[in-house]
Amino acid sequence: MINKSRLSLLVVAIVIAAILIAGCSTQNQGSNQTASTNPSASTNPSASTNPSTSSASPTASASPTVTPTVTPSPSPTASASPTATSTPTPLVLIPTNIYFAGGEYSKSGTQQPYINVAPASGILICGHGTVTATIGNVKPGGNDCFHTAYLDISSLNPGTHTLTLSYSGDSTYKSSQSTTQITVTA
Repeated sequence: MINKSRLSLLVVAIVIAAILIAGCSTQNQGSNQTASTNPSASTNPSASTNPSTSSASPTASASPTVTPTVTPSPSPTASASPTATSTPTPLVLIPTNIYFAGGEYSKSGTQQPYINVAPASGILICGHGTVTATIGNVKPGGNDCFHTAYLDISSLNPGTHTLTLSYSGDSTYKSSQSTTQITVTA
């Protein structure tokens, strides 16, 4: 059973999609059409007043008249070529959350600390934007997108370190930042 808030959200999404689709129309080529509007509205109140009775009979009429005027245009030529347009940018950037698998890591261990960036849906973002850290070196997560990025801790001294992770965002995803701690052992 779909609750009312999810149903309302679905209806809003459908309306927005319909509006976006309706906005993607082609131009009329080959004829120039203009419409002239001639609204004629008249109100004719007629009232007669008599000491014993008073009556009013207002009459209103409105009849807009639209007369299209067609102006022929010159024959189209074959010299025009289509132009490429860029992909439209979303109106609202998708919020993201950057997080780190904090904890204790050994410099000699095989497990690398990983960094993930994900929107609320939880699907990892890979290949969009840049991940940086205030300490250590960040390596991309790879083509498999098992993790967004990895933190190379080989240059860090043993001890607990505080680091700030930043995700730059892009034309689809909003930037994000978080601060966390990592403990490096020898």
